[in-house]
Amino acid sequence: MVEGTLIDDLRDSGSSVSRSHHFTRFDYGSNETSDPLELSFSIEGCDGARSLVRQQIPNTHATARPHESYWGVLDGELDTDFPDIWSKTIVFSEEYGSVLIIPRERNMTRIYIEIKSTSSAKDLDQEFVMGQARLILAPYRVEWRSVEWFGNYQVTQRIAARFSDMGLRAFIAGDASHTHSPKAAQGMNTSMHDSWNLGWKMNLAIRGLAKPALLESYEVERMKIAHDLINFDFEHANEIAGGDIARLAENFRINTRFISGVGVEYAESIINTGHDQARGDAKPGCTLPPSKVTRYIDANPVDLQLDIPMQGQFRVFVITLIAENLSRSA
Repeated sequence: MVEGTLIDDLRDSGSSVSRSHHFTRFDYGSNETSDPLELSFSIEGCDGARSLVRQQIPNTHATARPHESYWGVLDGELDTDFPDIWSKTIVFSEEYGSVLIIPRERNMTRIYIEIKSTSSAKDLDQEFVMGQARLILAPYRVEWRSVEWFGNYQVTQRIAARFSDMGLRAFIAGDASHTHSPKAAQGMNTSMHDSWNLGWKMNLAIRGLAKPALLESYEVERMKIAHDLINFDFEHANEIAGGDIARLAENFRINTRFISGVGVEYAESIINTGHDQARGDAKPGCTLPPSKVTRYIDANPVDLQLDIPMQGQFRVFVITLIAENLSRSA
């Protein structure tokens, strides 16, 4: 659904996505930092956790922190007497593991199933994972009327050593630059933040309106967020597998701003260096905090997060604070 929205927006702008093409390689000339790239490709694009683009960029290997946890995931329509199927729910079995239940569109439910009885994700076929879910959810009954998607994986936290080449001509984003467990909707959300951060900077650079330092800030900013993500994910995955509901709830509470995407806080960089970052909620290096304001032109209350179209322009906001019913002492 999200991809469809993005494709429709591209179409309205006169662009399109070409399918059934893949990147193969690019080569530098005699000088990595100045010579033009020699490309051999069908079409460019982000290419996921096993990124060929990442492999082509020198010194951009991914360093991994393996996590001995295996999971299966199923999207489908359930036939069950489990009472909380329409709520985001975690069920913990000390013997068999944990199940995370997430309601979805079109009467579907996504279920993440922890697997404690195998040593390789390759051994986890669909029927085995379904059987494990039944063991964890017993004595409740659970069957699948239909399955739209099935997958399995080992939880691995991984961050690329670099997010771009030295010449600032090849970049990676999303799963190509960082991977983690898929349990808090951070894969797509963080990837979109990566792409937005890089996109507006590339727009200015390509048009000759930005110095190279602006593109350098992409890696500085998003590398810090990638490490924040991996640290959160490590704690979050452990709390889900551990079965302590109070600790899991507390983990959600203290990380709500980060999970929702409004808590992105960049370190000092060429963009914000020298500016005071200590005062107030709206500060350089951070996303704009959610706020409701009264728009001057029509006196309507609006959410700043939703009222600013993301079209690449710079905006200047003038905020006026009005104090009512103030009395002055003699």
